[in-house]
Amino acid sequence: MIPVVGFYTKDSPYKREALAMKVSAHAVGIEEVRLYEVESRGTWERNCQQKAEILLQACNDINQPFLYVDADARFNSLPMMGVDWINYDIGVHYFKGVELLTGTIYINPTDRTKKLFNIWIGACKLHRSRWDQRILVDVLRGDSITNVLSLAPEYTWIFDLSKRYYGDLQPIITHYQASRRYRRGVK
Repeated sequence: MIPVVGFYTKDSPYKREALAMKVSAHAVGIEEVRLYEVESRGTWERNCQQKAEILLQACNDINQPFLYVDADARFNSLPMMGVDWINYDIGVHYFKGVELLTGTIYINPTDRTKKLFNIWIGACKLHRSRWDQRILVDVLRGDSITNVLSLAPEYTWIFDLSKRYYGDLQPIITHYQASRRYRRGVK
């Protein structure tokens, strides 16, 4: 069974979100959920940019394929990894086929994946006020070696948007967009 990784900022409402995500993962049969607690870097964007660092650390800690899931997500059913997923370095969903979402990421800890995360970390340090998700888009545009899997929408289901676009699919992981509630108040 694939492990799950998440993170949250210390002394923030995201800790409650992350613990609820972990409970939902256990409820569908996921045994291993690793939550990383990070210090605040002063802004929502800088805090989110720690995702790349957490993913690189988790690659080294776990050393097998895993799923990263945002703290505000809830598991509705057990994620089933396709047999071909092992051929990819990472997997992300492109909302409406266009917008890269990083709420759920499949990670295969290959050397290419680790190199990608190091580049992503460096780009985050250069662009401190940019959202990590947008930075990853730019990094992937300049990357010709990372094998990227396009995840089905059920893996990164946005609670109030996905149904309008994708119809009546059964979400595996639902994202509740906690940043809409906490973004301005969390430092």
